[in-house]
Amino acid sequence: MVGCKWSAAVLAALGRGVTRPGQLERFIPGISTKVLNERLRKLLGYRLITRREFPGEVHRVEYELTDTGRKLTAIIEQWRDLDEAHAAHARVVGCRVPTGAARSFGATPRRRRDCQPGLD
Repeated sequence: MVGCKWSAAVLAALGRGVTRPGQLERFIPGISTKVLNERLRKLLGYRLITRREFPGEVHRVEYELTDTGRKLTAIIEQWRDLDEAHAAHARVVGCRVPTGAARSFGATPRRRRDCQPGLD
């Protein structure tokens, strides 16, 4: 469901109150319009978000998390918090800590002997 590099970032942005496509693009560094639209369509298909269109001269669209999307976003936030705690611990014991997209989606650092459980 959120295995794509950008899905978790889109859900997190929506969870923080960013609702319009242009805002999402500015809020998520590095995402292209094409990829954002693909992710939004995919998340709509999974019923994690809803799309609302506003009539008028200027076409306006907003996205919002569904109840399921909010539950999943809470899990993603917990995962991120755990990842940050792990990264802080890894820095203390001298492990290499991944950065960027790899780190934000739960990649674990390369393990050295002193990073093994019970040896720190």
